[in-house]
Amino acid sequence: MKRLHLLENALSGTLNLDDLPSLMECLILSKNTFTGGISLERLPKSLQELWLDENQLNGTICLTSLPRTLRNLFISRNTFEGSLNLTELPESLEDLRFSDNMFSGEIDLRHLPEELFTLDGSNNRLSGSICLMSLPPGLESLDMDQNAFVGSLNLTCLPKSLEQLWLENNSFSGKVDVSQLPDRLEVLGVRNNRICGFLGWSNHRENDILFDANRDITVERP
Repeated sequence: MKRLHLLENALSGTLNLDDLPSLMECLILSKNTFTGGISLERLPKSLQELWLDENQLNGTICLTSLPRTLRNLFISRNTFEGSLNLTELPESLEDLRFSDNMFSGEIDLRHLPEELFTLDGSNNRLSGSICLMSLPPGLESLDMDQNAFVGSLNLTCLPKSLEQLWLENNSFSGKVDVSQLPDRLEVLGVRNNRICGFLGWSNHRENDILFDANRDITVERP
């Protein structure tokens, strides 16, 4: 068996992913009511897609021993908790979504896979500062909305491919330079932070730059 799709049923109980078929490439278990903890450390080496989102899974989770072939990992909308190590993800990973859980602590975005184009960690309890200076060159969407991040933001070295950057509802502070945003960027959301100071950008930009509910911002167009 290479593919198993059990999306949106009424399946329940716990999950043991240790003894899946060795040649399995795709496992989709989204939108069920599976409970309990899971281990991702003995998945088939051939696995390319794993969808576990919108269940009731909980506990901590380790992302450092994933199959080297994995391209998509969706674990959003569960109740996972604890810290996340994103520094040893498979180089093949293209889409990682772990939003709407209870992950906490700091995360390192400086060593993400080169192939990654979507990263969604919104609506967790992540904290500390984040570095956006070494994101994957092909990243298109980054969503870290609704966490507890602090510190300043450097937006001067974002990937040229980036189309959406969501950093709203955190506690970022200080001045933000938006004069060197990628040409492909469509949305920059930094609402409900503690950003202050001077903002300036080129007249030709058609971006949606959302800075509502910050502090003492002065906007100037050249």
